[in-house]
Amino acid sequence: MSQVNKLDIALANHLTYNFYPALPDGYIAPAKEAIQFVMDGEGGVQITLPADLNPVPTTAVYDTDGTWRISAEDLFEVLRLDGHKFAGLFDWSEISA
Repeated sequence: MSQVNKLDIALANHLTYNFYPALPDGYIAPAKEAIQFVMDGEGGVQITLPADLNPVPTTAVYDTDGTWRISAEDLFEVLRLDGHKFAGLFDWSEISA
């Protein structure tokens, strides 16, 4: 079993308890990417969402290859990933690996 870090736990709790209905854990990895890009000042970078993710944000774009894409900035906003909440839990080395 892989070790779960504090950011994963915080995001899982955020997605579960701050949305109705709760958003699936499939948003954790894209949320971590969005936080990284936005904090690096690269909010325009497109993030590919998992194929089985439901619901999909209305600002996401369906691409011809059958994937959903959304800018890091839009996903950051849609998921309400206020940097102050998660910045202290963010371990850059875990994301980059």
